[in-house]
Parts: sequence; structure tokens; C-alpha cells
Amino acid sequence: MENLSTYFNSDQVVRKQCKKVLIVEDDLFLAAIVGRAVYDINADSDIDWATSLEQALGKMIKGTEQIGKSPYELVIADIMLEGHGTGLDLWKIFCRTYPDVPVVIMSALPKNEVVEAIGFKSHSNLNFIKKPFSMGELKINLKEIFV
Repeated sequence: MENLSTYFNSDQVVRKQCKKVLIVEDDLFLAAIVGRAVYDINADSDIDWATSLEQALGKMIKGTEQIGKSPYELVIADIMLEGHGTGLDLWKIFCRTYPDVPVVIMSALPKNEVVEAIGFKSHSNLNFIKKPFSMGELKINLKEIFV
């Protein structure tokens, strides 16, 4: 995958106490927009990028330093991805493995269809952003989660 850090002015991004974020999106333009929103909310963020479920899981495994501790503090994923899995598969894995890590799901599908796909009982911790969205809407949604 192309290094999306090149889309950002490195002088503007000062890395101190990093908040680890994983963005899983196969549309590089949209991934860059989401990354910009994350950096605007917290310039100290340290973002990893993936375009598929397989890539995201590889980064998750590679980044795990302690068993039971997530390498990420926030995951943002599109539902439709390259490869064989979906963002909902990633959401389910994080819900079981790291239930305290917020996972934001982005999709053009209506939220009720997404809730139906994951099961009504499970949707209480679903953070959902409907596409298309504006940068302002994205930042408002992320600020609620990004503490």
C-alpha cells in the first residue's frame, strides 16, 4: 500500500504521546481524508493503514506487544474492503478480542442494514458513520470517540 503519510505535511504533524489508530479503507483518497480528520483532532496520532481485512489483521498481530493488549486505541474501517473479509469482520474480531477498543464502521449502507447484518444484540457498541459525509461530520463523529 502507498505510504499515505506523504499526503500530510510532516512539519504539521508533531509526534509526541501517540494515539495508535488503524484506518482500514481501500479507497486511498477517502483514507487520506479520514487520516487528515484524525490528525486534525489529535496531531499526536500515529496512524497505520490497511486496505483489506488480511492486511489489518497482520498489522494487529505484528503490533501486539503484550497478549491481551491491543496495538490500537481506535480502528476506523470501511465495510467493503479489498480481499476476502469486510470491515464488519474486523469489527467482530475487535469486539471479541479487544472489547474496549472503539471501532468506527463507515458505509454507504443504511445503519439499520448494518445493524441487521451484525445482529441486533451486538449493535450497542457500533460506532457508525454514514457515507457520504463531510469533513465536518467526520470530525464531529470522531471527536465523540477520540478521547
